[in-house]
Amino acid sequence: MIEDVVLREEVVDKGSETGSQKSALSYLAAYLVTAGELSWSSKGVKVSLSLYTSEAALSASKCLEYLYDYRPEIGIFRPHDRRRRKQYQLELSERLSGKLLEDCRMVRSHDGEIEYKLGLASLSWVEDRCYFAALYLQSGRLYNSGGDYRLDLAVPHIEQRLSEIQRALSRYSLRAYIRKGKENDVFTLRRTAVADLVGLMGASRCSLTISEFYVEKEANKSVNRNSNCYASNLDKAISAAAYQTWAITMLEEKGELAHFSPEVKEVARLRVLHPDMPLSEIADKMNSNKSTVFHRMKKLTDKAEELKRREE
Repeated sequence: MIEDVVLREEVVDKGSETGSQKSALSYLAAYLVTAGELSWSSKGVKVSLSLYTSEAALSASKCLEYLYDYRPEIGIFRPHDRRRRKQYQLELSERLSGKLLEDCRMVRSHDGEIEYKLGLASLSWVEDRCYFAALYLQSGRLYNSGGDYRLDLAVPHIEQRLSEIQRALSRYSLRAYIRKGKENDVFTLRRTAVADLVGLMGASRCSLTISEFYVEKEANKSVNRNSNCYASNLDKAISAAAYQTWAITMLEEKGELAHFSPEVKEVARLRVLHPDMPLSEIADKMNSNKSTVFHRMKKLTDKAEELKRREE
């Protein structure tokens, strides 16, 4: 089964193959929304990215280098959240910060004043593939416990952002369950939806492996169902044949078999000769049909049951 670390490696590899300005900006826009922080100095606004995984830090660094020929220093700190062991900090210069915010369309002018909105700016222009890949690298995780896959994406609790992500998922017919948290909402995808989203993020090898896992799982279920059904039918047929043989033997011992018609006697003879043969094959031997043979056999079993009740 695919592990989370394997998926991260493939997503980072695909992210390093940035082939367009829009793709690189899509990654950085996702990091700004999920991990961006603003501060001000005498030179202007300054952006920092507080990323929780080395994969996300590497991805953001490569996008900045591709777009602006700038390689930021990556600082490593112990985060306030004790559930995480490390935090990777990327500090951008004032000049680069202003350029990045403008390129990511997160700068607004209102009554002559400039506003910066990391979490509220629309991401309708962003490539879904890049956005979900960055979101996964920053705050996502793949689980494969219990024989099933599950992928979680933690998103800041902003209604507009949640609506945008839901619309993006619906464009690919992906259904996600949402769990509300204090600061983040978690989008959870399960089973084949995980394979579809992983493929959307560009991790085609992992997507294929997950898809094959579910195809094989469904095939095994189908084989098991058919085998169980066949075994159940076989047990019923054997039980019915044994019951019919008992009835015929009892009638013969009581001298009642001689009172039946020749056709019914022939059914009884063939059943005793072929105790494991289905009624359909007995019907073929008699050039008859299964329904006729069944009703003749029922006359024998009903008579045997009647004799048994009399004796009791």
